Amino acid sequence: MRKLILTLSIVVGLATSAVGPLLGGALAVLAWIGRARESGELLQAVTIAAGLILLSLGFGLALAWAGWSALRGRPARPFRLPRWGWWLLALLVALGMGQAAFSAGILPLVPVAHIVAGVLPAFLFLSVALGSARRGRGSITTRPVIGSLAWGGLGGVGLAMVLEVILVLVAVVGFVLWMSAKDPELIRKLQADVLQKVQESGDLNQGLSELMPYLTSPLVMLGILGGIAVVVPLLEEGVKSLAVPLVALTGRSLTRLDGFLLGAAAGAGFALFEGVMNGILTLSVPGGWAPLMAARAGTAAIHCCATGLAGLGWEAVLTERRWARGVGLGAAALALHGVWNLLAGAQTLLGLRDLGSTGGAAPAGQSPLTLLLVGFMGLVWVGAVLILALLPRRLARDSRPSGSNPPLGDQGYEAQDEPVDQESVEERPAAPGDPTEEGSAEDRAQRLDLGLAEMGQGKRDRLDDDGARPDDAQ
Repeated sequence: MRKLILTLSIVVGLATSAVGPLLGGALAVLAWIGRARESGELLQAVTIAAGLILLSLGFGLALAWAGWSALRGRPARPFRLPRWGWWLLALLVALGMGQAAFSAGILPLVPVAHIVAGVLPAFLFLSVALGSARRGRGSITTRPVIGSLAWGGLGGVGLAMVLEVILVLVAVVGFVLWMSAKDPELIRKLQADVLQKVQESGDLNQGLSELMPYLTSPLVMLGILGGIAVVVPLLEEGVKSLAVPLVALTGRSLTRLDGFLLGAAAGAGFALFEGVMNGILTLSVPGGWAPLMAARAGTAAIHCCATGLAGLGWEAVLTERRWARGVGLGAAALALHGVWNLLAGAQTLLGLRDLGSTGGAAPAGQSPLTLLLVGFMGLVWVGAVLILALLPRRLARDSRPSGSNPPLGDQGYEAQDEPVDQESVEERPAAPGDPTEEGSAEDRAQRLDLGLAEMGQGKRDRLDDDGARPDDAQ
């Protein structure tokens, strides 16, 4: 199983690093052909193409490297990242440069700033967790972290997208069938109204505005919130956290610190992809790009923390065989992700409702309910960051054998990256002076006989002393 997983890692990684740039290049060519369109759409297309090329190369080569180096049995090294303050500084610089490029009209710099600003938050919060583990004298080796990071950005994103698209299609088809059975005339009327709006204005958004009263109905809103708060976290955390059992199947003996850090790395990979691709919509708001990207950066902390808790749950099940603990940690991960999605989704739906009530015009100011939801999101975010900053240190102390203080190097439990090859141990030639070399059995027998003889002589001497004492007394 170990060789199969590592081989598949190499194949999938190389395939991704080859196919992704081709798709990104094709998209860039199409964007160049249609460059007469609005500059905002062209900017989004170019950014998507560049992001797809860079992400597929990065994730693909990282996954292939992790599998190849593990198969070759290369020495494991501790995984290091610069401290979180440097990542934060780089993020602030990227946001400032991107906003300045927007203001100055230097649009070619905007995709670069956007990709950098989308990537940095994931490493920032992963660095927080690694720094916490380091303060507890714990660490983790490079290969499993890189593999988990790549899994989150490839396997996690890919499986989650497929499952969520299927879910959306099933929900839409079910809703249409239900509405057709309940009121067939309403469906025909909506189709006619939407087509008429699109034909008159030439804008699809104008046609979709006809659906706004139905999208903001209480029943539909409850269904949407239930989906994003329950189903989506269940799917995403389920596929992201698979990085932990996959690492365990390669022969690594997991500790609690391993489970949390590997999960956090998988969450960082997922957040890295999301930050670049889902943040594309912020490019349509040039004046507010930097604040919107800064707000999106907070989602990376939720992904790292939630998947870290799910990974800790996997460790409890796989290593400790504590199912109740594992299920409880998984439920905590779903609750964290679900609450965050619920608050964010509620804000979006409230915005849609306000747009519908104002006839499509932007409402003046924020409603008190929206501000309350933002405040609750801030509290959830602070809680996630505190978990990332404090829990790994505690887990590092619990994972360390009692009475030991291993260095943060390649030795000790942190460096257990590969199973011991018993054949190589048995075939290793004995070193001079090694007790397993030829003739050592005779030496040990001679030393044993000499020791027994000395013990016997000592016992006889004590008996002679005991026998002589009565005579001396007389």
